[in-house]
Amino acid sequence: MVDSTLLKAEAVERSEKHPALWRALSIVAVAGLAASLIVTYRNLMAAFRDQDGVVVLLWLVVDLVVIFLAHFTLSRALAGALLRRERLKNRGANAVVLRGLSGRMTMNALLIGALATILVFAVGMSNIAMGEKIYADCSVAKDCPYDVLAMLDCAREPEISMEEGEKIIEKYSPIASRMDFQLHSAGETTLCSSVLGYDLMGWTDKYLPLNQFNALLTGCGWEPVALDGQYLVVTGAQGISEVDFSDKTVTLNGKPYSWAGSSASYPEFARRARLYFVVPDEAISGMPVSDECAAYTLVNHRPDSRSMLSELTYLRQTEYGPEEWCDFAIREEYRLWSNANAGTLLIGTLYVSTVFVCMALAILSVKILSTLDEERRRFAILYRLGADERTQKSALRRQIGAFFLAPFAFPLLMIVPMGLIFGRIYEIWDFGLNGWRAMETAVLIALVVAGAYVLYFLITYFISCGHVICRGAEGGGNERGL
Repeated sequence: MVDSTLLKAEAVERSEKHPALWRALSIVAVAGLAASLIVTYRNLMAAFRDQDGVVVLLWLVVDLVVIFLAHFTLSRALAGALLRRERLKNRGANAVVLRGLSGRMTMNALLIGALATILVFAVGMSNIAMGEKIYADCSVAKDCPYDVLAMLDCAREPEISMEEGEKIIEKYSPIASRMDFQLHSAGETTLCSSVLGYDLMGWTDKYLPLNQFNALLTGCGWEPVALDGQYLVVTGAQGISEVDFSDKTVTLNGKPYSWAGSSASYPEFARRARLYFVVPDEAISGMPVSDECAAYTLVNHRPDSRSMLSELTYLRQTEYGPEEWCDFAIREEYRLWSNANAGTLLIGTLYVSTVFVCMALAILSVKILSTLDEERRRFAILYRLGADERTQKSALRRQIGAFFLAPFAFPLLMIVPMGLIFGRIYEIWDFGLNGWRAMETAVLIALVVAGAYVLYFLITYFISCGHVICRGAEGGGNERGL
């Protein structure tokens, strides 16, 4: 048994100065962190609509600073509070553990705060990288839901007709199915005039029959839409989907149609039509066709898209001179382009995150291993007071574990707010994703970081055991040398 009364030597006791002040500062820092996270979340949500991320970046910097201050003040306050708990300190070998943790409190608190900030940054960057990958995967299905989508403007003679384009497509893959659909327009601007700047874009009201829209939806796994005397606004732009059309009623074939709502979540079947209106089939009976469209499903879902796109692209004259143009959208090309962009960010961000995590853990391990000589003398005293090998290992394990856990506290707790934030972002993207997907990603990243933590902890612990733990003759040797 360890005689804990012999561990009360006042010469080595390090008490905390101004404990009430540090407690108050820690409470203020934690409250400030909660407030800064709330403000950051609100600014982040606003940035998705205003496209202004400067304020968000500033608040992210504030978050990191407050995280550092919160860890620093909490470490100081907690170390002082534990040292004043006589019953806890006098139980077993706790006095040795608490003295090891409280030694050089200011330096240790600064280190814990810095490492916590680094780890939060690394965990946040990893969540951003995984979020970008999820966005890339979902955006491909939205941007081009079929293997090939064709949209030809009936107002001009196409350089490559639908039949010619089909022959080019079949050179790279047989066509499994083809679904034709049309956009209709009478040249009016009754509905699209609600969108600011529609006249500069030369937009007119374009309508897609409900049966064709539902056929396209069900063909790529969506539920069909029901409309009764209404029109549905479909757009690929989030800003347009937020425009209020409630005061706009359009009369088609003698029947009025009211607004049924707007959505930017549907796949972009007619990509160049930034805005169109889905109406019952009878509403556009006899209306001129403005765009001939077709959706192709190929036998080979991943053809040589670069070569196919090259053959389907031609030069057309514009007011700015000749430019490349293609009336066909190829899903595989979208996938390659999206993966290339997401992959660059994913690899770079995960690399930086990994370096930061390993750097933080390496610094923590070096800090612990650099004090092995001092710890060896302390545990030699503990051995002479009757602590066996098992008691020493338990004390050492708790001491090292506390050092490792302290910087990981907030990064671990940040799983919840990060999951909630990215869950809300997924809802804004409107890809049919829910918050659980974001939470699963955050938990997975935390588990990976925790795995690295455990690995570094075990390595540090076993190295420390070999240098610190006193056994038999070793204790006597240390006793003679002290």
